[in-house]
Amino acid sequence: MPIRLALTALVFLLGLFDLFMAAAFLFTPPAGAAILGVAAASSAGWSTIRADFTAFSASPRCA
Repeated sequence: MPIRLALTALVFLLGLFDLFMAAAFLFTPPAGAAILGVAAASSAGWSTIRADFTAFSASPRCA
């Protein structure tokens, strides 16, 4: 029983991390892009970074 609780907590924490990563890209795309080494040349580029990286971080993962 304790192992199942530990694994459940680990999965929860990983999901919470992904949620915070998605929120960071959604609200501050320049900071998230700088961490990954990506730059945008125009406002369309920032919109693409915001949409793509937020969707990638927030999408559910299949194991």
